[in-house]
Amino acid sequence: MRKFIVLCLVAVLISGSVAFAAVEKVKVRKIDILKVQNVPEVRVELEVQGSGTIFVQASTDYDKYTYVTEPVTLEISSPQPFFVLRFPKGDFRRVNLLENLSEEIPEFAEGKKVVVYVYEAKYTSSEGQPEDIKQDIARYGYALRGVLAKGTKEIQLARK
Repeated sequence: MRKFIVLCLVAVLISGSVAFAAVEKVKVRKIDILKVQNVPEVRVELEVQGSGTIFVQASTDYDKYTYVTEPVTLEISSPQPFFVLRFPKGDFRRVNLLENLSEEIPEFAEGKKVVVYVYEAKYTSSEGQPEDIKQDIARYGYALRGVLAKGTKEIQLARK
């Protein structure tokens, strides 16, 4: 029995170092909306402490719809705390798999806000999940949960 307990403790310690390694802190340091070679893009600077996986997604509104980027997966394992992501205008889409819809944003709307979320979890299988996650997976193909950080910036296109 004692040997079994020791083996269980060793297994927990070994798996715990991988399973419980997590990003400790995330900060959206800066969001810029620029025109690079006449193509609008959103540039995001993140500061991250710890190690693990995070998911970054940007969104904005145009007309009466919300357009989002595909979530970017970042595997954080290096001591480098800063990351820069770029989301060109073409990455912002209105998606609804139930309606077979995937539409690129026509343009960034001056005065609207770009919102950047950093999440701790991404689900792609609805098996055994709560109803809200199942609905998101059916509509978008994934569900993001656990907001670690959020940043917003008003759209005012600048030349660069």
